[in-house]
Amino acid sequence: MFRVNLIVIALIFSPILFASTQSDAPPDNSQPYRPMPSTSAQRDQIIQLDSEVLDESREILIRRPARYNQSENSYHTIYVLDADWMFPVVADYLEYLSYWERIPPMLVVGIKNVDRNRDYIPKADPAFPNTGSGGQFVEFLKQELQPEINRRYRTTGRDIILGHSFGGVMALHSLFTEPSLFDAHIALGTSTWVADRVLFESAKAYFEQPTEDPQFVYMAVAEADGGQTVPAGEDMAQLFSEQAPASMEWSFTTIPETSHFTAVMPALHSAIEALFPSWNLQAELTGRLDQDNASAVDNWFSTQNRQLGWRFYPQSMELAVLANQLAAGGKPASARALLARLRSLYPMRPEVYAMSGYAETAAGDLEQAKAYAENAIRVGEQTGHYANRVQMYRNFVERVDALLAQSSETNQ
Repeated sequence: MFRVNLIVIALIFSPILFASTQSDAPPDNSQPYRPMPSTSAQRDQIIQLDSEVLDESREILIRRPARYNQSENSYHTIYVLDADWMFPVVADYLEYLSYWERIPPMLVVGIKNVDRNRDYIPKADPAFPNTGSGGQFVEFLKQELQPEINRRYRTTGRDIILGHSFGGVMALHSLFTEPSLFDAHIALGTSTWVADRVLFESAKAYFEQPTEDPQFVYMAVAEADGGQTVPAGEDMAQLFSEQAPASMEWSFTTIPETSHFTAVMPALHSAIEALFPSWNLQAELTGRLDQDNASAVDNWFSTQNRQLGWRFYPQSMELAVLANQLAAGGKPASARALLARLRSLYPMRPEVYAMSGYAETAAGDLEQAKAYAENAIRVGEQTGHYANRVQMYRNFVERVDALLAQSSETNQ
């Protein structure tokens, strides 16, 4: 297969590559590839669950992922406590991240309050009326809510619980008393001091006989969190440091320049970034590629899958850009191995095929570049991808055809 001058390729295709990797200008949504987050109201539902455990009816808010009705996919589920005020901001932010393919789309389940003192605090505290029935609320989650959600919706069985303040108490209490109930626990601004520090008692009991299943725990407090929240939170982190099992991935963060309420959003971002790590994946992979070695790419993916499991969500665009850099830098085998992985993981993302085509131009295989570009057009039309992007892929094919014709004339 003939080689193509990389300078010529860069001059011809750099506008296409630049346009496909930048997001400064709003896309043409005349043919939306993914439903915009503003359409989420059409996917919100409210269900009434009559609970025998709690002896009352509970209102549950549901946000189904975009394209839920257009696929047969199953989804991880995040259970949001204090849904009265937490559900909208959490559901919208997760929708934003999944729209831009930073995290997998998830089913969001919000539990509206009836009596949060009663439900979230597992031991009576005279300073807060009606506290002490947190154990009963865990039974509600286990026996009634989770089974009902799994019955109604397509779920993967990977569940996350998110709570703030007293909700954080419940998130940690569920870990210590029913560790198999959730795979990940996010506790923000947690009142670990409440009820004579009852969480410390249950934590110590849990650490004496912890589960061997992998657990993810994220804890955060605000720098200006009130009262005992910061020092008690630091004490809890110290307890984790001394006794948490090796199978548990946990972290404790102080969010700078925030208060109890203003810390929620930056802490949520930090928690999601820890749950689905995406920062600097390209640099981490590049560090393994001293030579042009496809097996190093495969080994890196295997390592990530082994260490993170369901939490490994490769960033397709960033890794595809890295593959193009590898191809242009004389490492075509590594580039092709990386793009093959991305095409396998994301077979319905036209950008991945387009980026495969760009990489093949750098590697000098124009026939293969054209084939990938044609696949990008096919998948783009099939999925309703942005019309201007599909047109770029058509322009790409035309330019490759011109180069092929030029090369054919030269070789005659």
